[in-house]
Amino acid sequence: MKSLRKPFRSADKSALKAAGVALASSFLIAGCFDGSSSSSDSDSSVNEQLFPADGTFEATIRRTTNGVPHVKADNLASAAFGAGYAQTQDNVCLLAEAIVKARSERAKYFGPGPDDINVINDFSYKAQKILSGAEEEYPNLSAETRAMIEGFAAGYNQYVNETAPGDLPSECRDQPWVKEITPVDLFAHYRIVGQYASGALFATGAVFVAVPDGESPLPTPVASVTGTEGKEQESDLKRMVANAHTGASSQTDFQDIGLGSNAWGIGGDMSEQGKGALLANPHFPYTGHRRLYQVQLTVPGYLNTNGAGLLGTAIPLINFNENLAWSHTVTTSRRFTLYELTLKDGDNFTYIKDGEEKPITSETYQIEVNTGGPAPLVLEKTFYFSEYGPMLAADAVTGGALPAWGANGTAYTYRDANAGTEKLLDTWLQMSRASNLDEFQAVFENCGTTFWTNTTYADDQGNAYYIDSSSVPNLSGAALAVVDFKRSVNAGYNQLFNNGLTLLDGSKSRDDWVEGECDGLVPFEQRPQMVRTDWVQNSNDSYWSTTRISS
Repeated sequence: MKSLRKPFRSADKSALKAAGVALASSFLIAGCFDGSSSSSDSDSSVNEQLFPADGTFEATIRRTTNGVPHVKADNLASAAFGAGYAQTQDNVCLLAEAIVKARSERAKYFGPGPDDINVINDFSYKAQKILSGAEEEYPNLSAETRAMIEGFAAGYNQYVNETAPGDLPSECRDQPWVKEITPVDLFAHYRIVGQYASGALFATGAVFVAVPDGESPLPTPVASVTGTEGKEQESDLKRMVANAHTGASSQTDFQDIGLGSNAWGIGGDMSEQGKGALLANPHFPYTGHRRLYQVQLTVPGYLNTNGAGLLGTAIPLINFNENLAWSHTVTTSRRFTLYELTLKDGDNFTYIKDGEEKPITSETYQIEVNTGGPAPLVLEKTFYFSEYGPMLAADAVTGGALPAWGANGTAYTYRDANAGTEKLLDTWLQMSRASNLDEFQAVFENCGTTFWTNTTYADDQGNAYYIDSSSVPNLSGAALAVVDFKRSVNAGYNQLFNNGLTLLDGSKSRDDWVEGECDGLVPFEQRPQMVRTDWVQNSNDSYWSTTRISS
């Protein structure tokens, strides 16, 4: 598939006109499109609701007096193109930096970072397959998701190409890392967003220092140096490992991701007009990659939604349309499980499951580090994997409550419910296109997920609805019974559980996720949910608090 990397036809800036108090400005932008992803079918026809038939993105962007963009286009890709352009106008430095992070290139452009966090992140994201996973998943995305991603990336590139590097905001003026992106780059950023409450918790050191007891987790310089410089370099690398150990142990509550919100869905019984009403009160930062950005997207006859989403998302995530509205809060459900592997005697790279030997595999990655010299330092490091996912330094994660890899004949790994992100944009697009409760619920019946949030909803029929719509590992009744039993008889195990760590037995397939219809996640009919005509609410509490206020 050809990437949208060519310069696009520039917008006519002279078309910018004042349009009254509520609507401050309006202009048309256009850009080229090769049409290579225009259909998920085997033929070459273009779905004109999704992609432009003539190969040209075209969108009208109107801004209110407060700068909120309202984007209108004839197809979904062009609407995303307009959204990408407007959002880049307002946040180009933050978006560019987010892509650098998704590509594991922060150390390349910004140096090791405070406490070497850029190096630790870059390597960890490679091990978590942020970019390589995006490359692997991209061909399997729906035509709708590709339309949104390719359109948004093209809008980003349009702005970057038509803006001189010296005219960018001071935070990224004349910086080499502000450049064109590919749709896969943008999709990789979404994979980081999807793992805020799971893999990202282990990207600060827990994966970085996961090596068998007695082995060194030091990265290796590709080009070795000697003498005083070599000793300084070795000292720097040892400091880096110490910082990774500190980072791995810094998280003590693995259900706390530093984000939260409140939401109320009011049903017809409690409203003056007998219709629903929604109060959304998201507690997200005003700055940085996790800030929210408001936009309205309109494709006549297909989509008309208004709301706010995290930076870089090609459709808003907290939305309303003509018939319904919803907001999100952070769920208390769990997005990953730890596994204790029973190692083969004398072999730290083989574990036993159901009596059979299983290998612990390895992959070696390289990153570049800007050290201020004429050429970057290239570091190389090997990471290890079980069938579940990356290996973890559980001793560092738990402050010694669990042993080091191999020290007690065990090793530790984890499986992430949000490691795959193929449905991320599809879920919110389908929610945005729903016109009633049945259609809204159908999104989750089809295994839609909002990754780490609850959803609180109200509609014009007077319905109030709550669902834990996050990605939750689907464990068998037998596995859950064992977890409950261990909690009741083992104080240490119970403390780990209360800290957000669900430790399972990797030696028995009993503790594997039940794959079922949703690929190992809890299906719709088993998710906590409630429909009422008075009210529902959530303030990042358990789903048990849906109709009461917890203290």
